[in-house]
Amino acid sequence: MKTRSANLRDSVGILTCLLLAVCSVSVRASRSTGILPVIQNHGRDAHATETPDGVTTNRPNVLFIICDDLRPDALGCYGSGHVKNPHIDALARGGVRFANAFCTTSLCSPSRASILTGLYAHRHGVGDAAWRTAWFYEYNYEKQFPYTPNVRGIRTDQWKYMHYPPGDGTPDKHLPEMYNLSDDPGERHNLAADPQFATIRHQLEGKLAELLAAAGLDGAKDKMPLDEGIKSELPDQKIR
Repeated sequence: MKTRSANLRDSVGILTCLLLAVCSVSVRASRSTGILPVIQNHGRDAHATETPDGVTTNRPNVLFIICDDLRPDALGCYGSGHVKNPHIDALARGGVRFANAFCTTSLCSPSRASILTGLYAHRHGVGDAAWRTAWFYEYNYEKQFPYTPNVRGIRTDQWKYMHYPPGDGTPDKHLPEMYNLSDDPGERHNLAADPQFATIRHQLEGKLAELLAAAGLDGAKDKMPLDEGIKSELPDQKIR
C-alpha cells in the first residue's frame, strides 16, 4: 500500500478516507475555475428529487464524517500498527480510500468552508484578514492525563501568547509564553518576560480578554477547575 502520509493533512486526508461506503465516486477538478474536486454519485444509493421548477434529479446519498486534528498514520487503514479502529477500517475497505489527498488551507474554518462550497479559500473568502485577525485558546486542567494546566491564550498572524490560570483567581503560578511566530516558528524563544516586548504583550492580553468576553468567558463567568498539579495516581482503568 503506497500512502504518502506527509501529504495527508489533518481533516481533508481523513475525511476523504471516511467518505464512505455509501456511494461510488469519480473526482474531477478545475484549476481555472478554482473549484476543488467534486464527488459525484453514479446512481447507487441515490433518490429522485423534484426541484421547484418540476425537474427531477438524482441526488447522492452521502454520509460525510469529518475528524479534526487526526493524523493519517493514526488509522489502521493508513498503516498504523498500534491504533485499532475496525469500523473505520471497514468503511475504508467498502468505500474509497484516498492515498494522496491535500488540505488546501490548514485552518479549521477555511477548510470547512472549502468542504461545504467546493471552492478554494481564495474564492470563498472565509479566512480573509477582514474576517478574523486573531483567535483564542481555552483548555482546562485535567486530572486523568499527564499534567495539563488551565490554558488561556491568543494567536495572531505573528504572535502567540499563552498563560496558565490556577483556577482560583490568584496570580498565575506558571510563566506565560509569548512567541514571535514570524521570526521564531519553532517557538524556542519565550519573549513574555522581555521588557522590550512588554507593549506587545499588553496588547495581546487585552485582545485575549476581549475575545474571551465575546465568548461569555470574562471574569467570574470563566469557570475552570482548580489546578492541582501533577498527580501520582494512574488514570481510571476505563480510559487507559
